[in-house]
Amino acid sequence: MKRNFLMLLIAVTIISWQGKPAQSYAPLTDADRKNYVISIDQQELRPPQMSNPGVATTRYYMNVDLRITNNSNDTLKYLSMWCSWSDILKTDNPKLHISGNYCSSDHPEVKMVLPHRADTYKLFVVLKKEAVVAGTPFKVGMSIYKFKSRQQLKGFNSGNSSFKDNTDNLIWSNTVQIPK
Repeated sequence: MKRNFLMLLIAVTIISWQGKPAQSYAPLTDADRKNYVISIDQQELRPPQMSNPGVATTRYYMNVDLRITNNSNDTLKYLSMWCSWSDILKTDNPKLHISGNYCSSDHPEVKMVLPHRADTYKLFVVLKKEAVVAGTPFKVGMSIYKFKSRQQLKGFNSGNSSFKDNTDNLIWSNTVQIPK
């Protein structure tokens, strides 16, 4: 009996520590997908750079401005993380990934985009040397978990695999190409 109680207590602790699964947050509606636009301006992209010139490396990086536009009449409030906000972003090309910003005091936060306004994320897209080919297409996806109540902040952990693999809240940008 004591052992069963202890096992139950451990299971509850593990579940609460990992946060709620992504499926417990409302999926985006068709109207949301129409009103929230994720975009990258191809003209603003610059060719990939070596991360540390003069040092042999297999990694290059590219600065990407990712724009989220709210075309609705309501303020978009969505969940993100204070430092590891890159957890809500991903690329469609496995040879590219978004470099994260990590810190010791990461916690959930609510971000806002006013009606008919936009916000921009400054991203570092990391490329493997063999993937640095001008003209390679890619797009960036952003998972938008709409904020409804402060209760959501308790269980939000965008680094959890249920968030990373969830497509119910994912909106893809337009396709762009690695510039020459």
